[in-house]
Amino acid sequence: MGGMPDQPVRGLRRLLAPAAWCGAIGLVLVLAAQAALRFLRVEAPMGELETGSSGDFVHYYHAAQAVLDGADLYAAGIRWYIYPPLFAVLLAPLAVLPFGAAAASWTALNAALIVATLVVGARECVRRFGPRVDEALLPVALLVAALVMSDKIRADLRLGQTDALILLAMTLGLVWVGRRAALCGLAIGFVINIKYQGLVFLPYLLVRRRWREAAWSAAWSAAFALSTSLVFGWERNLGYLRSAFAGLAEGVFGSVRSGEGRPTLFPLEWERSVSIPSVLARAAGALGAPAALVWLGTLVLGAGAVSIGWAIYRRHGFGLWGSGQAPAVVGLEWCGLIAGVLAFSPQTTSRHLYALLLPVLAASVLLVGRRPWAEGAPARWPLLAAMLVLAAGLRLPPGGGGFEGAVAWWRAVGGATWCQLVFFFALLWAGLGWARRLGAEGGRSGVA
Repeated sequence: MGGMPDQPVRGLRRLLAPAAWCGAIGLVLVLAAQAALRFLRVEAPMGELETGSSGDFVHYYHAAQAVLDGADLYAAGIRWYIYPPLFAVLLAPLAVLPFGAAAASWTALNAALIVATLVVGARECVRRFGPRVDEALLPVALLVAALVMSDKIRADLRLGQTDALILLAMTLGLVWVGRRAALCGLAIGFVINIKYQGLVFLPYLLVRRRWREAAWSAAWSAAFALSTSLVFGWERNLGYLRSAFAGLAEGVFGSVRSGEGRPTLFPLEWERSVSIPSVLARAAGALGAPAALVWLGTLVLGAGAVSIGWAIYRRHGFGLWGSGQAPAVVGLEWCGLIAGVLAFSPQTTSRHLYALLLPVLAASVLLVGRRPWAEGAPARWPLLAAMLVLAAGLRLPPGGGGFEGAVAWWRAVGGATWCQLVFFFALLWAGLGWARRLGAEGGRSGVA
């Protein structure tokens, strides 16, 4: 369509882009500064760090100190380090610092990881959604995503969590899938050895017949798992891995486990988990129903989610199975894996929803990065409405005075999880419509 809009749009870009860059990066830096100052004010003795403003970082800090001291990782602190040993080893250099300094340093690194995820993720979404996406408006899309996810960015920084590291690795896996199989496998193998969410990518790669990426993912996962034997020795490292992955299996079946050298795990019905299995486990407990119904209900709801996705694929003329998907479709599926693992994991807390930053980036690119005069493009309003639902679901009801009961109820029913599923299906609908339009135009519809 004509060049009439070019001049005013170029002027708008010149005004918006620098302000959007500053706004997005500034938001992350302000939230990081608040979190770092909070950590630096922690004055509790080492034996009392598991209280107040020490966040979750204290559990990683204890595990990292155990690495330096030659002590048992899973007996450190109050035994809340439940992951494979790799992250404790990587964090060990910070354990030579006092807790406040170590936590503030980790916060600064987390802020850098979040900014990197915003930039890399937005650029990858622009690449995948084709020539009618206006790359000049990328900073605006980035700012929109940062604002929508600001509450979860704040939580990740405030708690000193690993989610920023995990999501950047997942994003790099998307960048490299179909292009650099070894690097894609490295990213996924790394995720698996920090937290277990990365396991969901292995069956996906096999279903999509990406044999090289799947093989490299398995190889790198084994390499990372065994690399820590250079620190602990072969036998001790294998013992740690057995403890970590046995904990995963026990968590799936909802048991509580603790003891000497054994990390503490919360039950499936833990009140802070907002995943669908936890919602069903709480309901089953309240009704006196057998535990088997929890997993039956999870399977039924999971099958329902897949059926909805399949219907959306068919509506837009795409196949759900097989190989050879277009770049935009692969990006949407990567987002779907993230949404699915958050919804159907045995345990998902509110701050885990930070991982939705990548799907929100994809939605932001479709909403604000698309050339406004593109003919035949899918309507924006359903995706915009779904993003508003997500933003509300992540923030409401507010915590604090008078809302404790509402917050407890919202968690009990997994409100944020249902909102993020609504958002993802809207993203899938809009994204597949956009991918179909690209294919009709002969745009970037090649395999990626």
